[in-house]
Amino acid sequence: MRSIPENNLSYSLLIKLSNGGQGSGFNLIKDNNLYYVTAKHVLFAPDGTLLAPTGSIIGYSPDTEDETPTQVDINLELLIKEGNIISHPTRDVAVVRYASVIPTNENGGHHNVNCSNGVNLISASKLGVVNTIADQLMQFKDVLVGNDVILFGYPSSIGVDMADQFDKERPLLRKGIIAAKYKKYDTIILDCPVYYGNSGGPAMQISQEGLKTHYNIMGVVSQYVPYEDVWQNVKNGLKNSSWFNSGYSVVVSIDKVLELI
Repeated sequence: MRSIPENNLSYSLLIKLSNGGQGSGFNLIKDNNLYYVTAKHVLFAPDGTLLAPTGSIIGYSPDTEDETPTQVDINLELLIKEGNIISHPTRDVAVVRYASVIPTNENGGHHNVNCSNGVNLISASKLGVVNTIADQLMQFKDVLVGNDVILFGYPSSIGVDMADQFDKERPLLRKGIIAAKYKKYDTIILDCPVYYGNSGGPAMQISQEGLKTHYNIMGVVSQYVPYEDVWQNVKNGLKNSSWFNSGYSVVVSIDKVLELI
């Protein structure tokens, strides 16, 4: 028996930008609008300009036997011009409203999809265009320190390309625990490493209530927490600093996403 619901495996969606950059994200439906949720820095430079004019969102069906990818190509410049991309003014999250949907079955498939201007559907899995997170959201106030967490994403910076060690078109899962909550910024600190490409992916808390296990998306992966290793030559007055991944990471709470949509 799988430790998490099988359809959760398809929650994370890869975004590839035309400038060669990429990141992670997930779909969310609100009032029949389909949003792609990701980290703001995946789409935007520090000065607020788009990193690339176009991109593609790629994912797979919750049916693990279905090898057909779902892919939509998106014109980011047109979407932002028409008000369909919004980034948070102070937090590292952004949403892309790229379609409207009408549910046609009860297992998460949404076949009737009307794409926004600048969005082209290239291919779709058998169960429909999207697998969305709808009723599994957990706000910051309900997140529990010490609970298990699973991250979904596409850490493209790890591995050796020549060795062909894993399929970078498919998400990798990572398990850790909720280490702390930082109320000043409504962020969640995880004892779980992340790498380039993980940004924007969903973080899922696992909690137990009696005999029932709950799986709730609590936020968006934003960054890793570095630590500094300093080497100093006192005699010559030389100092050298190196930065490394501490194994802790920062997640922006889902509350900030809900503020946008």
